[in-house]
Amino acid sequence: EKVAVVVGGGSSDEALAMAPLADQYQRVLFSPSASSPKLSQAGDFVFRNWPSDALEGSATADLAAYTLHANRVLLLAERNAYADGLASAFEKRFSTEGRGVDRLDFNAGEAGSKPFLKSALERSRGAQLLYLVGYGPDLLPLIAGLKKEGVDRPMLSVSALAERHFMAKAGRLLDGVVFLGPTYDPDSSSPAVQVFASSYERRYDDVPDIYAAHAYDAVMVLVSVMARDGLSAQDVRKGLLSVKDFQGASGSMSFDARGDVIQTYEACVAEGGRAVPLKSVLDQVLPPMQRRVDELRFGR
Repeated sequence: EKVAVVVGGGSSDEALAMAPLADQYQRVLFSPSASSPKLSQAGDFVFRNWPSDALEGSATADLAAYTLHANRVLLLAERNAYADGLASAFEKRFSTEGRGVDRLDFNAGEAGSKPFLKSALERSRGAQLLYLVGYGPDLLPLIAGLKKEGVDRPMLSVSALAERHFMAKAGRLLDGVVFLGPTYDPDSSSPAVQVFASSYERRYDDVPDIYAAHAYDAVMVLVSVMARDGLSAQDVRKGLLSVKDFQGASGSMSFDARGDVIQTYEACVAEGGRAVPLKSVLDQVLPPMQRRVDELRFGR
């Protein structure tokens, strides 16, 4: 009752559960990492600085259709708000011009089970490409199981893989998996990135990842708005809606009328436990994927 702003929730399910209360009590709810498209319609006091999954899912569909030239995709999706937002956006965008998606959902903890892997393996035979959607810890046993069974379809996945410690723990297991995510480079020469990264490293003796950058930016943009526009929830709401090109550690931020951040995505590929910008290894990664899709599609 004594606050104007709540920073959270960390996941889409958490933020969606909190949103009705934020709207009811007219308190700003600001999430640094919730991405469900449903949040765009969750109320006038809901904001986020992680882009909507409607953008990521659609951009991944374009990558599958127009860069990799697939026309049949097997979509394996975890049952939660985060995965459903991505999967639905992908299906809607991809399923045109004669293309099709075969979707198979799974519960948390189920993806690595023999029955689910058997179903996924059988249905993968009709696809040229796999799109794996969910949180990283639940996708890891799925990817391991598919590779162990010899599935040789190119794999696309989601920005949840970008968490640095998760990538390092997964190691070579994720090699070759391509995914889209918000742009973030801790080695950037941008003053905002340098101030954040150096402060983080001094405090935690570690390199910050993309989620830390978004959490930091959430606080910084709120502090900026409060200093400029006032401390009440109404002041903060109006101030956020007027933010244009705020320079943060995660890049330039503006907000639309629905409280969604306006930012761009970057394609990455998992390589040796790191997320590597796809543009830096384009010639090594894309041609083999395109050739395999072509072989599966045309029987060459």
